[in-house]
Amino acid sequence: CDAPDACKGGVCGTCRAKLVEGSVRMERNYALEADEVAAGYVLTCQSHPSTPSVSLDPHAKTLNYLNQMMARMEATNSGADEAVLYDMRGYLAEGAGDNVFAVHGEELITPTAREILVGITRTTIIELATDLGYEVRERDMTAYDLYAANEVFLTSTYGGVLPVVAVNGRRVGDGRVPGKTTAALVSAYERELSES
Repeated sequence: CDAPDACKGGVCGTCRAKLVEGSVRMERNYALEADEVAAGYVLTCQSHPSTPSVSLDPHAKTLNYLNQMMARMEATNSGADEAVLYDMRGYLAEGAGDNVFAVHGEELITPTAREILVGITRTTIIELATDLGYEVRERDMTAYDLYAANEVFLTSTYGGVLPVVAVNGRRVGDGRVPGKTTAALVSAYERELSES
């Protein structure tokens, strides 16, 4: 991060990265408090579009996050924890720093890879969900797919699997987080991390 003098006792006081033998090692949920994860995230679908693929290849991690940061600021100003951006066609693309999934029964739905940065954690969750017997579909999604879902969760390297409790002010499913599917995926993901 940009505050290296905040690093004391092996942990950065600003970004909470752990310093291990002179190098920075990011650990699961390093930037998230346990109570934030347990309470579930509040999402909002924002007016700022993701960067169109004709302008910048979304599969390249370029660190050009201006649109995402503007969307996250808009989300925070509206009382949400995270933003979900639309692509230029009007379909859901990705969060400001994460990928989004909706659970409908035994099926997981996530936006197609066409306009998103395909995260390592997203790929791992798709593999784990398939191994657990869930059907995973990548397709164009609208906000309604999130509203009608039994569960919604985000995936990211910094946070792992993050349950979502509300989208645009609407409670997701029964409002309890994590839901059964999300909890199963969190357990499988944590096992995968501990074995690697």
